Amino acid sequence: MEGMEELFLVLHKVKGKPAIDVAQTCLLSCGRELWWVPTSGHRVYPYKCVRLDESLAVSADLLEGEEWQRLPDHYDYLKERRHGLRGLLARVVARLRRPRLSVADALDHLLEHSLSGRG
Repeated sequence: MEGMEELFLVLHKVKGKPAIDVAQTCLLSCGRELWWVPTSGHRVYPYKCVRLDESLAVSADLLEGEEWQRLPDHYDYLKERRHGLRGLLARVVARLRRPRLSVADALDHLLEHSLSGRG
């Protein structure tokens, strides 16, 4: 792993649940240490950490092989959801394009419903 920053497996909290990520540290100019996930740029606050050793290092040849090419990418699910996202986007845009009531119209509407006993 020469030339790379030192990597760690860290146990940290995400939305109240335990999560494990690969993280690294950097030293801020003020002298404080900051932990972050280099693939996402998210900051982490490790509960526990374990240094990754070179047994996990792989060669470039391995990463170009057939087995690597067949492996699904972490973000492939976004491609599958694209159609669904287009439909959602269309619904949101349609809702935003609806004519908006003025405050006076909304109060008038509310008063009319209240007086008629409809709610």
